[in-house]
Amino acid sequence: MTTVAGTTRRVSFQVPSSIAVAAPTAYTITLSGATATGAAFVSLNTAPLTVNPPSEILAVQPSSIQAGRTVAVALTTRYTDFVQGSTMASFGPGASVGGGAEGGFGPVTVTSATRATAAVTITASAAIGARTVAVATGVQTASLAQGINVVGAPPANQPPTANAGGQ
Repeated sequence: MTTVAGTTRRVSFQVPSSIAVAAPTAYTITLSGATATGAAFVSLNTAPLTVNPPSEILAVQPSSIQAGRTVAVALTTRYTDFVQGSTMASFGPGASVGGGAEGGFGPVTVTSATRATAAVTITASAAIGARTVAVATGVQTASLAQGINVVGAPPANQPPTANAGGQ
């Protein structure tokens, strides 16, 4: 075994799905194994590691949008690590986010690791009904079934209502 004093190596790994937690859970880890050439190694150091439960969307405000409108929608989550420029959202068929493709993921404005605002446009021809809202930052994803409701546009002689995303 060769010791290289004063060096730093970056190690990445994926926590197996068999480790499922309901609340953030702290572990202490050490590393040992063998290199590609067969040299054994063991770390005398320990490091803390916290495994979080799966990411989840807690709130979508407003919860409904009129077809044919563009609305700023606030997303509140838990156990996420939003990053400006990397975090994307989708509001399902008939919706585009931040100028992205209809029905696909588009960019959001990140305000913290767990909050973002999405500029959501619902096409005038979008089907009425509930949609799944999804957010993703790299491989980290969260979704909320029936997270947003698309409602019909008001009759031509009636102004939009505030509770239907027409603010």
